[in-house]
Amino acid sequence: MLRKNKGSILIMSLMIFSIISMSCITCSGLILSSSRISNLDYKDEQLRQKNLGTIEIIHSNILKEVSYAIENMKTEDDYYDYFVKNNSLNFINKIKNLPGDDKNKINVNIGYNRNLSNKAFLHYNVSTSYSLKNYKKHAIVSFKIINPYLGKKDEEEFKDKETVGREEAEEKFDEVESHNIQEDIKFNEDELVILYNYKEI
Repeated sequence: MLRKNKGSILIMSLMIFSIISMSCITCSGLILSSSRISNLDYKDEQLRQKNLGTIEIIHSNILKEVSYAIENMKTEDDYYDYFVKNNSLNFINKIKNLPGDDKNKINVNIGYNRNLSNKAFLHYNVSTSYSLKNYKKHAIVSFKIINPYLGKKDEEEFKDKETVGREEAEEKFDEVESHNIQEDIKFNEDELVILYNYKEI
């Protein structure tokens, strides 16, 4: 009878030990899975912030270029040509210029969108991808630059002295020039650059 009791106790002990062992293994697996998921979430957020930071730098560079264009280009065509024709390659290279060591880990592509662009709005597409060891995350965003000189008159309109009297031309030009100077003061590069369609891939 004693042997039977001892055998039963041993079997019960083994069963309890097995249950406890299985529980520990299950808990360890859950903890490991949770840790891996947390690590992936951390990496994903880290890559996301890097891409957002890059886009912010590009946006800041665009604002500097727009500010320069406002100060130096005074007609609708000159402003448009600065970004699209005369200075198009330099413009893209300047806004792609990234400071710090991270520029070796991030890839930036910027393209001019001819289909959407016109004299009023210049559209560009930006794609960024940041790599961190075996992880990579992509982001895309578009931006448009507003032409503040659209529809504004310039000096060339009043140069034809055969059709307009000299005094009248000078008077009209002074009026337009004064009007444009007043509007120049109101130009704010922050209002002339609009980012839209941000996506993460």
